[in-house]
This record gives sequence, C-alpha cells and structure tokens, in this order.
Amino acid sequence: MAVTYPEAIIRAANAARRLLTRPIRPSQSSTMTDSPGNTTPNVPHLPDDSYRAWFCLVIKAQHAALIQNEHDRRTAWEAAEANTTRITRLEELVLALAVKSEEPPRRNRLDDGELDLQKFRTSDGPKFSGPPMMVKPFVKWANALQIFFTTKSVVRTPLGRVGSP
Repeated sequence: MAVTYPEAIIRAANAARRLLTRPIRPSQSSTMTDSPGNTTPNVPHLPDDSYRAWFCLVIKAQHAALIQNEHDRRTAWEAAEANTTRITRLEELVLALAVKSEEPPRRNRLDDGELDLQKFRTSDGPKFSGPPMMVKPFVKWANALQIFFTTKSVVRTPLGRVGSP
C-alpha cells in the first residue's frame, strides 16, 4: 500500500498506535514458573510486526513532510527569483522614463546675426504713428526700423532675412 499524502499516513499511524495500545490476551494461561520474575502482568506484549508497521508509517510520514518542505522551499525560492527579476525590470523602466523626460539640450549660443525671439522686444523699436496712405512718414519709419535692427546686430530671423549683412 503506497500512501503519499501526509494526512493519510498520519491517520494510518494513529490507527496502528491504537491497535498497539490494546492489551493482548494471552492464548494460554501461564504459570508463575513460566514467566520471568522481574516483569509485571500489566505490561502488554506486542508482536514485532506491529512495531515494524508503526515505525514504517512514522518514517513514511516524516519522508512525506520532508518532500513537502523541500517543495515549499523551492517554490518560495522561485517566487523570490521572479520578484527580483520584476523589480530589476521595473527599475530599468523607471530609469528609462526619467532619462526620456529630460528636455533636449537648448542652443545657448545663436548663430551670428540670428534673432532670439524670446529675448527680443519689438516694443523697443520705432513705432509708425504717421497718417495712413502717406509715403514719407512710412519711409522714415522703415529707415528707423532698419537702423534699429542694425544696432541690435540682427541680420536674419528663424523665418528669413531681415536686412543686408
């Protein structure tokens, strides 16, 4: 009989122990001269086969417990390995996200004559306040505008050329 479950092995061992604790009735009556002098009549005599069966059941139960413990230990180790792998991958992803979220490097230095539209204020330049449809005030304003761009060293904008180099 091959019992593999620990509960079944323990039940069988308990049943064998209960059998062993029952007093065995002698088949023939013994006389005082037949029994040894230092034994008491209350101690039951058990056959060797029942002890052997009980010990086999106990050993099988211990073996099953050891196998289950080894399986549990292996499962816990595999789970720890899987968790370590997941945590490592998560750290790599977080690091990759942190690197991707950095802004691209800005150009600190503009090309020669290029206009920085974030710092350049057109409100500092001349304003056209002449009457509409009058040529002379407009030409005067355009010349003032050209002088303004020249003093700021502006030759071209990101959209195109402003003045002559």
